Amino acid sequence: MSTSLCFDWLKLQSFCRDVFIRAGVPEAYAATVAESLVQADLRGVESHGVVRTGIYLKRVEQGMIGPARQAGGGGGAWQRPAA
Repeated sequence: MSTSLCFDWLKLQSFCRDVFIRAGVPEAYAATVAESLVQADLRGVESHGVVRTGIYLKRVEQGMIGPARQAGGGGGAWQRPAA
């Protein structure tokens, strides 16, 4: 039996943003990711929604997602992918 939960989407988006910020993601990027995840859920694409928060956090912690690396080995600023 499946149980559906209902959350205020703005509160959920804010929560997700705060989780990413606490993980070291800059606020602007955290807000963009949180909005994208919640919007996916609202569109009914739950496989690409808030359920991915844990996966993304693990990737941030493992350095798979994060600041662009500078030549010479140093970390750099968070950058958006080139369009």
